Amino acid sequence: MAKLFTLFLVLALFFSNTLAAPTRGGKAALTMYWKADEVNFKSASKATLRSCDGSPIATVSTDFAKSVRLEGTGTTKSGKLVNLGDCDCGDGFNCFEELDKTKFPFGMTHDGQPLNPFTDIAMNGRRVGATIVITALKGVKLPGPGGKIHNGCVRVADTGYGFGANHCDWFVASLENYEFLKSKVAENSEIKETPCQVLKY
Repeated sequence: MAKLFTLFLVLALFFSNTLAAPTRGGKAALTMYWKADEVNFKSASKATLRSCDGSPIATVSTDFAKSVRLEGTGTTKSGKLVNLGDCDCGDGFNCFEELDKTKFPFGMTHDGQPLNPFTDIAMNGRRVGATIVITALKGVKLPGPGGKIHNGCVRVADTGYGFGANHCDWFVASLENYEFLKSKVAENSEIKETPCQVLKY
């Protein structure tokens, strides 16, 4: 009887792992983030962005330093692409790394992949790599050549330290794109974690 029970348990675990994961849905807040650009900041005060080990990367506008700490990625006036590193910023700016712009033009995700505009989100409580359908994004006309239409499918690429669960932070690449989209996208949306096709826009 014990052997029969063990066999049943093994088979149950095998089939439960091979079946599609159940969908997880509900309401979520929907915000946007982008790559900060130092040319958009005019403050005279300066701050030094440093790596997690304290090595200096670039001296920049303090307002830009605060913005890139919030957004996660930014381009300095000197052309360096900086990204949050694998350490806690605290109240300072000793938490960055410089990226190869040819490999990571918009920044790097939690799992070391290039950050993709319009398809990547930061979200807590979901597996990095999971796909989410965000109802508010379905049918939204995107900025850029051709005015492509979003199908609502995005990928969880990062976690967010500035918010809790039930919050999707959608990467839109630039402040200009945010200005274009802010009146077109609802601040809350129905979401569903389910297999879907992540398009390239």
